[in-house]
Amino acid sequence: MITIIGAGLTGLSLAYHLQQAGVPYLLLEGTGEAGGYMKTVKMNDCILELGPNSILADEELVSFFKNIGIEKELLPANEVSKARYIFKKGRYRKLPENPVKLLLGNFFSLSTRLKIFKEPFAPSIEKENETLEEFFTRRFGKEVNDYALTPFITGIYAGNPQEILIEESFPVLKEYERKYGSVLKGFIKNKPSRKQSYNFKNGMQTLPSVLAKKIQSIKYNAQVLSVNKLGKDLILKIQSGTEVYDQKSDMLVFTSPAFAVQSILKNLYPDFSKALERIYYPPMAVVHSIYERSKVAHTLNGFGALNPKVENMFSSGCVWSSSVFSDRCPSDKVLFTSFVGGALNPDKANMTEAEIKVKVHEELKDHFNISASPDFQHFFKWNRSIPQYTNDLKKAKAYIKDVETDNIFFCTNWTNGVSLSDSIKKGKQLAEKIIKLQSL
Repeated sequence: MITIIGAGLTGLSLAYHLQQAGVPYLLLEGTGEAGGYMKTVKMNDCILELGPNSILADEELVSFFKNIGIEKELLPANEVSKARYIFKKGRYRKLPENPVKLLLGNFFSLSTRLKIFKEPFAPSIEKENETLEEFFTRRFGKEVNDYALTPFITGIYAGNPQEILIEESFPVLKEYERKYGSVLKGFIKNKPSRKQSYNFKNGMQTLPSVLAKKIQSIKYNAQVLSVNKLGKDLILKIQSGTEVYDQKSDMLVFTSPAFAVQSILKNLYPDFSKALERIYYPPMAVVHSIYERSKVAHTLNGFGALNPKVENMFSSGCVWSSSVFSDRCPSDKVLFTSFVGGALNPDKANMTEAEIKVKVHEELKDHFNISASPDFQHFFKWNRSIPQYTNDLKKAKAYIKDVETDNIFFCTNWTNGVSLSDSIKKGKQLAEKIIKLQSL
Protein backbone atom coordinates (compact mmCIF):
# COMPACT_ATOMS: atom_id res chain seq x y z
CA MET A 1 0.00 0.00 0.00
CA ILE A 2 1.25 3.47 -0.93
CA THR A 3 0.28 6.21 1.52
CA ILE A 4 0.21 9.81 0.31
CA ILE A 5 0.19 12.59 2.91
CA GLY A 6 -1.43 15.83 1.78
CA ALA A 7 -4.33 16.41 -0.63
CA GLY A 8 -2.99 19.55 -2.23
CA LEU A 9 -2.74 19.63 -6.02
CA THR A 10 0.41 17.44 -6.08
CA GLY A 11 -1.08 14.77 -3.81
CA LEU A 12 -4.27 14.73 -5.83
CA SER A 13 -2.36 14.42 -9.11
CA LEU A 14 -0.22 11.58 -7.75
CA ALA A 15 -3.24 9.70 -6.40
CA TYR A 16 -5.16 10.18 -9.66
CA HIS A 17 -2.34 8.83 -11.83
CA LEU A 18 -1.72 5.86 -9.52
CA GLN A 19 -5.44 5.13 -9.63
CA GLN A 20 -5.43 5.29 -13.43
CA ALA A 21 -2.65 2.68 -13.42
CA GLY A 22 -4.48 0.43 -10.95
CA VAL A 23 -1.89 0.89 -8.17
CA PRO A 24 -3.33 0.69 -4.60
CA TYR A 25 -2.92 3.87 -2.55
CA LEU A 26 -4.43 5.84 0.32
CA LEU A 27 -4.48 9.66 0.31
CA LEU A 28 -4.58 11.24 3.79
CA GLU A 29 -5.59 14.86 4.32
CA GLY A 30 -5.34 16.52 7.71
CA THR A 31 -8.13 19.03 7.06
CA GLY A 32 -11.70 18.67 5.89
CA GLU A 33 -11.10 19.56 2.24
CA ALA A 34 -8.63 19.10 -0.58
CA GLY A 35 -6.71 21.84 -2.35
CA GLY A 36 -4.08 23.10 0.06
CA TYR A 37 -3.26 26.71 -0.85
CA MET A 38 -5.86 26.78 -3.64
CA LYS A 39 -8.80 28.52 -1.98
CA THR A 40 -11.63 30.52 -3.53
CA VAL A 41 -14.22 32.63 -1.72
CA LYS A 42 -17.48 33.82 -3.27
CA MET A 43 -19.15 36.87 -1.77
CA ASN A 44 -21.14 39.90 -2.94
CA ASP A 45 -21.24 38.47 -6.48
CA CYS A 46 -17.42 38.40 -6.56
CA ILE A 47 -14.97 35.52 -6.94
CA LEU A 48 -11.96 36.06 -4.68
CA GLU A 49 -8.79 33.98 -4.85
CA LEU A 50 -6.98 33.60 -1.53
CA GLY A 51 -4.12 31.63 -3.06
CA PRO A 52 -2.97 31.26 -6.70
CA ASN A 53 -4.83 33.51 -9.14
CA SER A 54 -4.18 31.48 -12.29
CA ILE A 55 -2.47 28.45 -13.78
CA LEU A 56 -0.15 28.54 -16.78
CA ALA A 57 -0.99 25.56 -18.98
CA ASP A 58 0.59 23.97 -22.02
CA GLU A 59 -0.97 21.33 -24.30
CA GLU A 60 -0.18 18.55 -21.82
CA LEU A 61 -2.08 20.26 -19.00
CA VAL A 62 -5.02 21.19 -21.22
CA SER A 63 -5.23 17.51 -22.15
CA PHE A 64 -5.20 16.63 -18.45
CA PHE A 65 -8.09 19.06 -17.83
CA LYS A 66 -10.04 17.32 -20.59
CA ASN A 67 -9.33 13.91 -19.09
CA ILE A 68 -10.80 14.90 -15.74
CA GLY A 69 -13.78 16.57 -17.42
CA ILE A 70 -13.05 20.14 -16.46
CA GLU A 71 -12.30 21.69 -19.86
CA LYS A 72 -15.69 23.43 -20.06
CA GLU A 73 -14.87 25.25 -16.83
CA LEU A 74 -11.63 26.70 -18.19
CA LEU A 75 -11.50 30.49 -18.34
CA PRO A 76 -8.62 31.89 -20.43
CA ALA A 77 -7.04 35.18 -19.43
CA ASN A 78 -8.16 38.23 -21.35
CA GLU A 79 -5.83 39.67 -23.99
CA VAL A 80 -5.09 42.82 -21.95
CA SER A 81 -3.49 40.69 -19.23
CA LYS A 82 -0.30 40.40 -21.29
CA ALA A 83 0.67 43.89 -20.16
CA ARG A 84 2.57 44.06 -16.85
CA TYR A 85 3.35 47.24 -14.93
CA ILE A 86 6.16 48.20 -12.56
CA PHE A 87 6.16 51.20 -10.23
CA LYS A 88 9.17 53.36 -11.01
CA LYS A 89 9.95 56.95 -10.08
CA GLY A 90 6.47 57.94 -9.01
CA ARG A 91 4.27 56.11 -11.50
CA TYR A 92 3.43 52.74 -13.01
CA ARG A 93 5.29 51.99 -16.21
CA LYS A 94 4.58 49.20 -18.66
CA LEU A 95 7.28 46.54 -18.68
CA PRO A 96 8.64 45.96 -22.21
CA GLU A 97 7.04 42.90 -23.81
CA ASN A 98 10.12 41.58 -25.61
CA PRO A 99 13.92 42.05 -25.75
CA VAL A 100 13.75 44.42 -28.74
CA LYS A 101 11.40 46.82 -26.98
CA LEU A 102 13.49 46.46 -23.85
CA LEU A 103 16.63 47.61 -25.66
CA LEU A 104 14.97 50.32 -27.75
CA GLY A 105 12.60 51.68 -25.12
CA ASN A 106 13.32 53.88 -22.13
CA PHE A 107 12.13 51.68 -19.24
CA PHE A 108 15.77 51.10 -18.28
CA SER A 109 18.58 53.65 -18.39
CA LEU A 110 20.96 53.71 -21.34
CA SER A 111 23.78 52.22 -19.26
CA THR A 112 21.56 49.30 -18.24
CA ARG A 113 20.41 48.71 -21.80
CA LEU A 114 24.04 48.61 -22.90
CA LYS A 115 24.82 46.05 -20.18
CA ILE A 116 21.89 43.90 -21.33
CA PHE A 117 23.14 44.20 -24.91
CA LYS A 118 26.61 43.06 -23.80
CA GLU A 119 25.33 40.15 -21.67
CA PRO A 120 26.14 37.51 -24.34
CA PHE A 121 29.79 38.52 -24.06
CA ALA A 122 30.00 38.63 -20.26
CA PRO A 123 32.28 36.03 -18.64
CA SER A 124 30.77 32.94 -17.03
CA ILE A 125 31.49 32.52 -13.33
CA GLU A 126 31.02 29.55 -11.01
CA LYS A 127 30.12 30.56 -7.48
CA GLU A 128 28.75 28.20 -4.85
CA ASN A 129 25.38 29.25 -3.41
CA GLU A 130 25.07 32.21 -5.73
CA THR A 131 21.86 34.14 -5.07
CA LEU A 132 19.45 35.45 -7.68
CA GLU A 133 20.49 39.01 -6.90
CA GLU A 134 24.17 38.20 -7.35
CA PHE A 135 23.53 36.36 -10.60
CA PHE A 136 21.28 39.00 -12.21
CA THR A 137 23.33 41.98 -11.02
CA ARG A 138 26.46 40.32 -12.38
CA ARG A 139 24.95 39.63 -15.79
CA PHE A 140 22.41 42.44 -16.26
CA GLY A 141 23.14 45.16 -13.70
CA LYS A 142 21.61 46.54 -10.51
CA GLU A 143 18.71 48.33 -12.21
CA VAL A 144 17.45 45.06 -13.71
CA ASN A 145 17.74 43.46 -10.29
CA ASP A 146 15.84 46.29 -8.59
CA TYR A 147 13.09 46.89 -11.16
CA ALA A 148 12.58 43.53 -12.86
CA LEU A 149 13.98 40.63 -10.84
CA THR A 150 13.03 41.70 -7.31
CA PRO A 151 9.35 42.48 -8.02
CA PHE A 152 9.10 39.35 -10.16
CA ILE A 153 10.51 37.13 -7.38
CA THR A 154 8.27 38.86 -4.86
CA GLY A 155 5.31 37.96 -7.08
CA ILE A 156 6.27 34.29 -7.50
CA TYR A 157 7.95 33.36 -4.22
CA ALA A 158 7.00 36.25 -1.92
CA GLY A 159 10.76 36.09 -1.74
CA ASN A 160 14.01 37.97 -1.29
CA PRO A 161 16.47 37.65 -4.21
CA GLN A 162 19.32 38.32 -1.77
CA GLU A 163 18.58 34.95 -0.15
CA ILE A 164 17.09 32.75 -2.91
CA LEU A 165 19.65 30.62 -4.74
CA ILE A 166 19.79 30.61 -8.54
CA GLU A 167 20.56 26.85 -8.65
CA GLU A 168 17.52 26.02 -6.52
CA SER A 169 14.96 28.38 -8.06
CA PHE A 170 15.94 28.84 -11.73
CA PRO A 171 18.67 26.26 -12.47
CA VAL A 172 17.96 26.52 -16.20
CA LEU A 173 19.33 30.08 -16.23
CA LYS A 174 22.59 28.94 -14.67
CA GLU A 175 22.71 26.07 -17.14
CA TYR A 176 22.32 28.56 -20.02
CA GLU A 177 25.32 30.46 -18.71
CA ARG A 178 27.37 27.27 -18.48
CA LYS A 179 26.31 25.85 -21.85
CA TYR A 180 26.05 28.96 -24.01
CA GLY A 181 28.00 31.53 -22.01
CA SER A 182 24.87 33.68 -21.90
CA VAL A 183 21.34 33.68 -20.53
CA LEU A 184 20.03 35.54 -23.57
CA LYS A 185 21.67 33.07 -25.97
CA GLY A 186 20.06 30.26 -23.98
CA PHE A 187 16.61 31.76 -24.44
CA ILE A 188 17.19 32.26 -28.16
CA LYS A 189 18.29 28.64 -28.64
CA ASN A 190 15.56 27.21 -26.38
CA LYS A 191 12.35 28.99 -27.19
CA PRO A 192 9.75 28.13 -24.52
CA SER A 193 6.61 26.29 -25.55
CA ARG A 194 3.44 28.32 -25.84
CA LYS A 195 1.37 28.48 -22.68
CA GLN A 196 -1.96 30.04 -21.82
CA SER A 197 -2.96 31.47 -18.45
CA TYR A 198 -6.26 30.10 -17.12
CA ASN A 199 -8.62 30.39 -14.20
CA PHE A 200 -11.97 28.58 -13.92
CA LYS A 201 -15.48 29.94 -14.19
CA ASN A 202 -16.08 29.38 -10.48
CA GLY A 203 -12.55 30.06 -9.30
CA MET A 204 -9.27 28.20 -8.86
CA GLN A 205 -10.56 25.87 -6.16
CA THR A 206 -12.65 24.21 -8.87
CA LEU A 207 -9.59 22.25 -9.99
CA PRO A 208 -8.75 20.45 -6.72
CA SER A 209 -12.44 20.03 -5.88
CA VAL A 210 -13.18 18.22 -9.16
CA LEU A 211 -10.00 16.17 -8.95
CA ALA A 212 -10.71 15.14 -5.34
CA LYS A 213 -14.10 13.75 -6.36
CA LYS A 214 -12.35 11.39 -8.75
CA ILE A 215 -10.07 10.03 -6.03
CA GLN A 216 -11.54 6.77 -4.76
CA SER A 217 -9.30 6.32 -1.71
CA ILE A 218 -9.07 9.56 0.23
CA LYS A 219 -9.54 10.16 3.94
CA TYR A 220 -10.12 13.64 5.37
CA ASN A 221 -9.38 14.92 8.89
CA ALA A 222 -6.67 12.28 9.20
CA GLN A 223 -3.62 13.80 10.85
CA VAL A 224 -0.38 11.82 10.62
CA LEU A 225 1.42 12.23 13.94
CA SER A 226 4.58 10.22 13.33
CA VAL A 227 6.19 7.50 11.25
CA ASN A 228 8.44 4.67 12.38
CA LYS A 229 9.98 1.56 10.84
CA LEU A 230 9.25 -2.06 11.67
CA GLY A 231 11.49 -4.17 9.49
CA LYS A 232 10.75 -3.10 5.92
CA ASP A 233 7.34 -1.73 6.87
CA LEU A 234 6.55 1.90 7.67
CA ILE A 235 4.20 2.38 10.63
CA LEU A 236 2.14 5.57 10.62
CA LYS A 237 0.48 6.86 13.75
CA ILE A 238 -2.72 8.60 12.63
CA GLN A 239 -5.26 10.66 14.50
CA SER A 240 -8.80 10.91 13.14
CA GLY A 241 -11.09 12.77 15.51
CA THR A 242 -10.50 11.30 18.96
CA GLU A 243 -9.23 8.01 17.56
CA VAL A 244 -5.48 7.35 17.33
CA TYR A 245 -4.33 4.24 15.48
CA ASP A 246 -1.36 2.67 13.68
CA GLN A 247 -1.35 1.89 9.97
CA LYS A 248 1.19 -0.13 8.01
CA SER A 249 2.44 1.15 4.66
CA ASP A 250 4.92 -0.18 2.09
CA MET A 251 5.73 3.26 0.72
CA LEU A 252 5.14 6.80 1.98
CA VAL A 253 4.95 9.99 -0.09
CA PHE A 254 4.92 13.45 1.46
CA THR A 255 3.32 16.23 -0.60
CA SER A 256 2.80 18.55 2.37
CA PRO A 257 4.72 21.65 3.58
CA ALA A 258 8.12 21.27 5.22
CA PHE A 259 6.83 22.51 8.59
CA ALA A 260 4.25 19.71 8.60
CA VAL A 261 6.71 17.06 7.46
CA GLN A 262 9.33 17.93 10.07
CA SER A 263 7.05 17.12 13.00
CA ILE A 264 6.12 13.72 11.53
CA LEU A 265 9.76 12.73 10.92
CA LYS A 266 11.09 14.08 14.21
CA ASN A 267 11.62 10.68 15.86
CA LEU A 268 12.83 8.74 12.82
CA TYR A 269 15.12 11.39 11.27
CA PRO A 270 15.92 14.05 13.91
CA ASP A 271 18.65 15.83 11.89
CA PHE A 272 16.46 15.97 8.77
CA SER A 273 13.57 17.23 10.89
CA LYS A 274 15.69 20.07 12.28
CA ALA A 275 16.79 21.02 8.77
CA LEU A 276 13.18 21.08 7.57
CA GLU A 277 12.24 23.32 10.48
CA ARG A 278 14.65 25.98 9.22
CA ILE A 279 12.94 26.33 5.80
CA TYR A 280 11.35 29.75 5.84
CA TYR A 281 7.72 30.37 4.89
CA PRO A 282 7.12 34.15 5.19
CA PRO A 283 3.72 35.57 6.18
CA MET A 284 1.58 37.08 3.43
CA ALA A 285 -1.68 39.01 3.65
CA VAL A 286 -4.10 39.04 0.71
CA VAL A 287 -6.52 41.96 0.44
CA HIS A 288 -9.34 42.13 -2.10
CA SER A 289 -10.66 45.63 -2.73
CA ILE A 290 -13.81 46.21 -4.79
CA TYR A 291 -14.64 49.68 -6.18
CA GLU A 292 -17.22 51.15 -8.50
CA ARG A 293 -15.72 51.24 -11.98
CA SER A 294 -16.83 54.87 -12.42
CA LYS A 295 -14.73 55.89 -9.41
CA VAL A 296 -11.48 54.46 -10.81
CA ALA A 297 -9.89 56.67 -13.46
CA HIS A 298 -7.08 54.26 -14.37
CA THR A 299 -7.78 52.07 -17.42
CA LEU A 300 -6.46 48.92 -15.68
CA ASN A 301 -5.53 47.44 -19.05
CA GLY A 302 -3.12 44.80 -17.84
CA PHE A 303 -2.44 41.90 -15.53
CA GLY A 304 -1.51 44.09 -12.63
CA ALA A 305 1.28 46.11 -11.06
CA LEU A 306 4.33 45.22 -9.00
CA ASN A 307 6.02 47.46 -6.46
CA PRO A 308 9.83 47.17 -6.29
CA LYS A 309 11.37 47.16 -2.83
CA VAL A 310 13.45 50.24 -3.66
CA GLU A 311 10.27 52.30 -4.15
CA ASN A 312 9.21 51.83 -0.50
CA MET A 313 5.57 51.04 -1.26
CA PHE A 314 3.29 49.38 1.29
CA SER A 315 2.13 46.39 -0.74
CA SER A 316 4.21 44.11 -2.96
CA GLY A 317 1.78 44.82 -5.76
CA CYS A 318 -1.68 43.93 -6.98
CA VAL A 319 -3.43 41.85 -9.61
CA TRP A 320 -6.17 43.63 -11.55
CA SER A 321 -8.36 40.56 -11.20
CA SER A 322 -11.42 41.96 -12.99
CA SER A 323 -9.25 42.86 -16.00
CA VAL A 324 -7.44 39.53 -16.19
CA PHE A 325 -10.48 37.25 -16.05
CA SER A 326 -14.14 37.83 -16.88
CA ASP A 327 -16.93 37.68 -14.32
CA ARG A 328 -14.75 38.08 -11.24
CA CYS A 329 -17.11 40.83 -10.07
CA PRO A 330 -20.15 42.72 -11.43
CA SER A 331 -19.45 44.61 -14.66
CA ASP A 332 -19.85 48.01 -12.98
CA LYS A 333 -17.16 47.17 -10.42
CA VAL A 334 -13.40 46.53 -10.44
CA LEU A 335 -11.50 44.07 -8.28
CA PHE A 336 -7.94 44.51 -7.03
CA THR A 337 -6.08 41.66 -5.31
CA SER A 338 -3.23 43.14 -3.26
CA PHE A 339 -0.38 41.33 -1.50
CA VAL A 340 1.29 42.54 1.67
CA GLY A 341 4.33 41.04 3.40
CA GLY A 342 6.52 38.23 2.14
CA ALA A 343 10.21 37.74 2.88
CA LEU A 344 11.07 41.36 2.11
CA ASN A 345 8.41 42.86 4.39
CA PRO A 346 7.19 40.27 6.92
CA ASP A 347 6.41 42.91 9.57
CA LYS A 348 3.80 44.51 7.31
CA ALA A 349 1.87 41.23 7.06
CA ASN A 350 1.79 41.08 10.86
CA MET A 351 0.01 44.41 11.25
CA THR A 352 -3.66 44.33 12.22
CA GLU A 353 -6.28 43.58 9.60
CA ALA A 354 -7.75 47.08 9.96
CA GLU A 355 -4.36 48.75 9.48
CA ILE A 356 -3.54 46.69 6.41
CA LYS A 357 -6.92 47.37 4.78
CA VAL A 358 -6.57 51.13 5.31
CA LYS A 359 -3.03 51.26 3.95
CA VAL A 360 -3.92 49.13 0.92
CA HIS A 361 -6.84 51.43 0.09
CA GLU A 362 -4.71 54.55 0.49
CA GLU A 363 -2.06 53.17 -1.84
CA LEU A 364 -4.60 52.12 -4.47
CA LYS A 365 -6.40 55.46 -4.21
CA ASP A 366 -3.22 57.45 -4.72
CA HIS A 367 -1.84 55.52 -7.67
CA PHE A 368 -4.96 54.48 -9.58
CA ASN A 369 -6.90 57.74 -9.31
CA ILE A 370 -9.71 56.34 -7.17
CA SER A 371 -12.21 58.89 -5.90
CA ALA A 372 -14.23 56.79 -3.44
CA SER A 373 -13.89 54.26 -0.66
CA PRO A 374 -14.14 50.58 -1.60
CA ASP A 375 -17.55 48.95 -1.68
CA PHE A 376 -15.94 46.32 0.53
CA GLN A 377 -12.58 44.73 1.30
CA HIS A 378 -11.83 41.11 2.12
CA PHE A 379 -8.78 40.14 4.18
CA PHE A 380 -6.98 36.82 4.47
CA LYS A 381 -3.58 36.01 5.92
CA TRP A 382 -1.26 33.13 5.19
CA ASN A 383 0.91 32.82 8.30
CA ARG A 384 3.21 30.61 6.24
CA SER A 385 2.97 31.31 2.53
CA ILE A 386 5.61 30.06 0.07
CA PRO A 387 8.80 28.12 0.89
CA GLN A 388 11.97 30.10 0.29
CA TYR A 389 14.54 28.44 -1.97
CA THR A 390 17.48 29.51 0.18
CA ASN A 391 20.57 27.74 1.46
CA ASP A 392 18.49 26.34 4.35
CA LEU A 393 16.19 24.62 1.87
CA LYS A 394 19.19 23.31 -0.06
CA LYS A 395 20.61 21.77 3.14
CA ALA A 396 17.29 20.09 3.94
CA LYS A 397 17.01 18.61 0.45
CA ALA A 398 20.44 17.01 0.87
CA TYR A 399 18.87 14.44 3.23
CA ILE A 400 16.24 13.25 0.75
CA LYS A 401 18.29 10.65 -1.14
CA ASP A 402 19.15 8.77 2.04
CA VAL A 403 15.56 8.88 3.28
CA GLU A 404 14.29 7.53 -0.05
CA THR A 405 16.17 4.28 0.62
CA ASP A 406 13.50 3.65 3.28
CA ASN A 407 10.76 4.06 0.63
CA ILE A 408 9.87 7.56 1.83
CA PHE A 409 9.49 10.06 -1.01
CA PHE A 410 8.91 13.80 -1.30
CA CYS A 411 6.93 15.52 -4.01
CA THR A 412 6.28 19.03 -2.76
CA ASN A 413 6.54 22.73 -3.55
CA TRP A 414 9.75 22.87 -1.48
CA THR A 415 11.44 20.14 -3.51
CA ASN A 416 10.22 20.40 -7.09
CA GLY A 417 8.99 23.92 -7.87
CA VAL A 418 6.17 26.14 -6.65
CA SER A 419 4.01 26.55 -9.77
CA LEU A 420 0.66 24.81 -10.13
CA SER A 421 1.64 23.30 -13.46
CA ASP A 422 4.72 21.83 -11.74
CA SER A 423 2.45 20.38 -9.06
CA ILE A 424 0.35 18.43 -11.54
CA LYS A 425 3.26 17.23 -13.66
CA LYS A 426 5.49 16.14 -10.78
CA GLY A 427 2.60 14.12 -9.34
CA LYS A 428 2.34 12.29 -12.64
CA GLN A 429 6.12 11.82 -12.87
CA LEU A 430 6.35 10.34 -9.37
CA ALA A 431 3.46 7.99 -10.17
CA GLU A 432 5.41 6.72 -13.18
CA LYS A 433 8.53 6.28 -11.01
CA ILE A 434 6.58 4.32 -8.39
CA ILE A 435 5.04 2.06 -11.04
CA LYS A 436 8.54 1.25 -12.37
CA LEU A 437 9.85 0.57 -8.86
CA GLN A 438 7.01 -1.86 -8.19
CA SER A 439 7.70 -3.73 -11.42
CA LEU A 440 11.32 -4.44 -10.45
